[in-house]
Amino acid sequence: MQPSLKVDIRGLEYSTSTGFWTGGVQVTAALKATVEAETERYENFYRFDNEDRVVVVPGAESNNERINAALNDVLHQLMRDSKLIELLAKG
Repeated sequence: MQPSLKVDIRGLEYSTSTGFWTGGVQVTAALKATVEAETERYENFYRFDNEDRVVVVPGAESNNERINAALNDVLHQLMRDSKLIELLAKG
């Protein structure tokens, strides 16, 4: 049996908050990866959480950059998971 990898997006949130002088922009992301190998099963969660204080409300381009950065971060965490890579390489 070849090892298989399943990746679930468990959450992706973008929210803003207002303060007296500044506002907040928060982005969170969560992935769950599952590897099924012949004799082993491996699961792990990867999370990203960031909040920035801003004076000016960000535009669409800035919002896209923040969301893409969150997804890139959790995907990099997944790709650096040595146990996950080891199990996938056994195929």
